[in-house]
Amino acid sequence: MTHNEPIVEIIRQILDSARGDGERILPDGTWLVSPAPEIAPQAWHHELFAPPLSFEEIEDMENALNARFPTDLRSVFLECNGFTLFGQKISLWGKRRTWERSIDKAWQPFDLVHCNLRFGRPEGCPTEIVFIGSLDEGTNWVYFETSEEEHGWIGVTPRELYKPLKIWPDFNSWIQEMLDTSQDPELIIRDNIG
Repeated sequence: MTHNEPIVEIIRQILDSARGDGERILPDGTWLVSPAPEIAPQAWHHELFAPPLSFEEIEDMENALNARFPTDLRSVFLECNGFTLFGQKISLWGKRRTWERSIDKAWQPFDLVHCNLRFGRPEGCPTEIVFIGSLDEGTNWVYFETSEEEHGWIGVTPRELYKPLKIWPDFNSWIQEMLDTSQDPELIIRDNIG
């Protein structure tokens, strides 16, 4: 994996290499790769959500959160609507466009705005923190601090109690490191704290 390629292209390469196990492309372009019956009968190891977000959708999310996304995160959203990789080891939330539960329309990312405004935030979490995804099947949440607008650093905290476990200088550095560890990003967190 080269670190000069756009993040979504790197993710597409990972999914392309796993599609021999099975894939499904939904009418909206969402790409499901590698069935995961050990998780659930209709689960997939990798999900790349589509269609990408528009500038207006990104701005609507930012307005709802009263925060501007880091530039590199905005770029990812212009190419996809979030993703879930390696059986929910790495997730980037996006915009849930429908709550319809039909087979094809049920495949949506966790809603980033909903997760920040409606779900219980980790205890002790500062108001400047915006959560954008999760690691380790939701055990740890990924965030940025709104005071770092243009090149905001990315952090990881346990889901239940705000306690930064590791910080990266930007979104691209975080996701690159997660993808480099492929199937066990938890190793980076454990190595950093213990």
